Amino acid sequence: MGFPEMYEPVEKKTYHRNVHKFGAHLSHTVCWCVMLWMVLGAGSEGQLFGAQFEVIPGQSIRSDHVLSGADFNTDAPGTVFTGLLTPGEKAVFPFHIPHAAFQGAEHRIPFLAVQTESGGNSDNKKETDTVVRVLFTNNSNGKLVSCNCPNDPFGGLAERVALIRTYREKNGDSFLLLDSGGFWGLSNIERNGPLVLKLMDIMGYAAWGVGDQELYNGLATFLKLSEPWRKKIITASISSAEGDSLFVPYRVVTLNGIRLGITGIASPGETFRYFPEERKDFSVEEPDVALGRVMTVLERSSDYIIVLSQMGADVDREIAARWPGIDLIIGGHSQTLIEQPVTVSQCRIVQAGRNAGRVGEIVLVFDVAKNVIDFSYHLMEVNDTYMIPVDILEFLNEN
Repeated sequence: MGFPEMYEPVEKKTYHRNVHKFGAHLSHTVCWCVMLWMVLGAGSEGQLFGAQFEVIPGQSIRSDHVLSGADFNTDAPGTVFTGLLTPGEKAVFPFHIPHAAFQGAEHRIPFLAVQTESGGNSDNKKETDTVVRVLFTNNSNGKLVSCNCPNDPFGGLAERVALIRTYREKNGDSFLLLDSGGFWGLSNIERNGPLVLKLMDIMGYAAWGVGDQELYNGLATFLKLSEPWRKKIITASISSAEGDSLFVPYRVVTLNGIRLGITGIASPGETFRYFPEERKDFSVEEPDVALGRVMTVLERSSDYIIVLSQMGADVDREIAARWPGIDLIIGGHSQTLIEQPVTVSQCRIVQAGRNAGRVGEIVLVFDVAKNVIDFSYHLMEVNDTYMIPVDILEFLNEN
C-alpha cells in the first residue's frame, strides 16, 4: 500500500486490538491488525509520523482508537482517533500527541486496518467458503409508484424493478428474493392486486408470505386474483375456514449448494387483531402450532431456515427465543425499520420499514461444513436514482 511521498517508513511494528461492533453486533468482537510505520521528519520540529487508514471492501466501520505512549515506546499521553470510512475509502488522519520529545509538532500515525472476523467481508472468504445473497422486502402496502410525498420520498414497486435489475447486473442471478407479506394494500384490489403480483414476478421473487392486507377483502378474492402465482405464496398458518390447506407451507431452495428452508407464519391474535370478523372466511393457526408442523421437516432438509413473518417485531423476538432452529426472521406487519439486525439466540431478525421504500440485502458466508461464519446486512433505498424502466411504464399504462 502506498503512502504520501512525504512519509518514508523506516520501522514496522504490529499492534493488535479488539473493537466491539456497534448496533445489534455489540456482542461480536472483531480483531484488527494495525501496522505502524515510523518515519523521519525534517528540521527542529522533531519526528513526524505518517498515517493512512484503509477500510477493506464490503464493510463500513466506525472505530475509536486511543493512542498511548505504548504505541511509540514513549510515555506520551493518549490521543483519541475517531473515523468513519466507507468501503474502499482511504484517508490520512492527523493526531496531536503532546510530548516533550516531539516539540509540539503535529504527528500522524500510519496504520492499515484489516478485519479478520465477521462483518460482511465476503471478498476475503476462503475458496472452500460459499456466499449466499438474500434480498427481502415487506409491507409495500400496494404502492405501485412514487407518490412524490415529502413524508415518503422513496419509490414504489415500479422503481424497485430498476433497483433489482441494477443489483442483478452487478451481482448476477445468484440471489434469493423474498417478501414477508403486506404487499397488496387495501384499495382498488381488483386492479392493483394483480399489478403488484405481476411486478413482483417480473423482479423474480421466489416466495412471499401472507398477512392481513392480502386477506382484507376475503380469502376467496385473494385466491381468485393471486391464482397465477399461487405456488409462490408460502404460509404454514393460514388455511380455509374448514382447515383445509390452500398454500405451500414451506419450501426448500438450493442456492450455491446451500439448502435454504423457507416458511411463512402469521398470528390469529397479532396479525388479525383488528381484522373485520365478517370478512374472516379463513382460519389462522397459532404460530407455535404451525412451526411445530414444519420445523421438524425443515431442520432435517435445510442448512439455513428463514421465516417470513407477518406478526410484528415484538412477536418475532418471542418466536426467535422459543425456536432456536430458526436462523433468520424476515419480519413485517409492524412495518418497523430495523437498521441493524436484532439477534435473539442464534436468530437474526430484520425488517425494511414500509411503503416499498427499501430493499434489504443479507450476505451469508458458509464454511465447508455449511455453518454460517459471516453475516452482513444492508438496506438499499429505492431513491430517485432509480427511474421506472420504459417497459414497466408501458405495462402500467396498458393496465
